Amino acid sequence: MAPNPKLNLFPQSKVWDERTQKKVDALGAHIHREPQPTISQVQQESIKGRLVNDDFHCFQDTLSPPGNDVKDLLLQTIDQVKKVDYQSPERASFAMEWIGRRLSPNPTSKDIPSNQARWNSLANEARSPLTILHVHGGAFLWVIVLKLPIPANNIPSQGSPDSYRPSTTQLASLTGGRVVSVKYRLAPQTPFPAALLDILAADLSLLFPHPSSAHAAIEPSSIVFPGDSYGGIPFHPILQIAQHTSSHPPIKSHSHTINFQYHSPQA
Repeated sequence: MAPNPKLNLFPQSKVWDERTQKKVDALGAHIHREPQPTISQVQQESIKGRLVNDDFHCFQDTLSPPGNDVKDLLLQTIDQVKKVDYQSPERASFAMEWIGRRLSPNPTSKDIPSNQARWNSLANEARSPLTILHVHGGAFLWVIVLKLPIPANNIPSQGSPDSYRPSTTQLASLTGGRVVSVKYRLAPQTPFPAALLDILAADLSLLFPHPSSAHAAIEPSSIVFPGDSYGGIPFHPILQIAQHTSSHPPIKSHSHTINFQYHSPQA
């Protein structure tokens, strides 16, 4: 099947070289193959697990669902900022992947029996207190090339922390700190604001860890919040939450009472 001509409507297409054009053509042919892939199939194809070499710590920790107060805080802020249609998301557990540069030889799995031991090893070998809360990218492109009749708040997203390990390991190497990547829920299966709730819960979990979490509490001044492509979008609403909660009464999150003002992540 011929590539979708809509790909050539981008202004940048006028300056594409032959190599770029071949990539775009291959992408269009892949997406518009027959039979037409479903959104779930496209998402699954984007989740490419990448191995982490022995120079890095890497482990995943599953976090309990955030408290009702955290969810209510998010929805109140959305309603205050702008009236939009959304589905109230279910509270759900989610995974975070920790990565850090290793200074000592890689031990065997028998030497690291628990996530708590893995965290202790990662924290002790970090050269910086910096903790990077990484939010992986997705793809607005699929809406354009698949011509899907999907509302803006249900735009398909894809990817995973596994797919972004080349980026997160590089961040750990360059900063000497710890990188934690959020495995947030994907749209349109779980539409807005489910992913934002997961990312907010992840940020709060760094400050106020659940008793079952492997990691210790992180100082607000040590948290940096970058995002890759689609993953950069939650940064703005998180700042809005910080702005709109300056006089908010304390909320409960698991065993913690969280007093505001809420911290603003660093760019």
